[in-house]
Amino acid sequence: MELRKFLKRWLIGVSSRRIAGPANPKLAANDAVVLCLVKNGENYVQSFICHHLSLGFKHIFFLDNGSSDRTVELAKANAEVTVLRSRLSFRRFKREMRYYLFRKSCRGRCGLTAGIDELFDYWGSERIKIQQLTGYLNRFGFTAVTTQMLDGRQWEAATVPKCHPADRGLMQPLLRGVLQIVWDRTTAASGEP
Repeated sequence: MELRKFLKRWLIGVSSRRIAGPANPKLAANDAVVLCLVKNGENYVQSFICHHLSLGFKHIFFLDNGSSDRTVELAKANAEVTVLRSRLSFRRFKREMRYYLFRKSCRGRCGLTAGIDELFDYWGSERIKIQQLTGYLNRFGFTAVTTQMLDGRQWEAATVPKCHPADRGLMQPLLRGVLQIVWDRTTAASGEP
């Protein structure tokens, strides 16, 4: 591995701190998590969390890049959320931040990477929980699935319904698909750092 890449990955590791939620949530083999880099996502964070948990994702990991709004406060109010923070420059370290978040949170399980303003959905999600989808992917040896954004409509905090644990199943997704998200299954035995 090139020295510059190694040093950037090391810097992310030493600069990141967990500020809320469990470091290692208890998850079953087919459980999936959502990973999100975020800064000032207050307008989207509640709907983002509610939507993905309603699909059956068991945990959401945020890597906050120095939000100055209520993003962290809103996110950490959920038991199924872990918030990490790094104040390194997103512009200079975005690839390494994604890599760090993925390696820290997804060893041996499926992880979905999505932006705070993206809502993942898939055909049949109203009948097929995400655990069934990940079970299928695991059973047939899939290591990645890529989807594209199918533009529904622009959504803003004012137009997204409030979602509470009692009505998670009622929230209708506003967007189908996610802009270049990658679903990847890793194993703890993968020799990469």
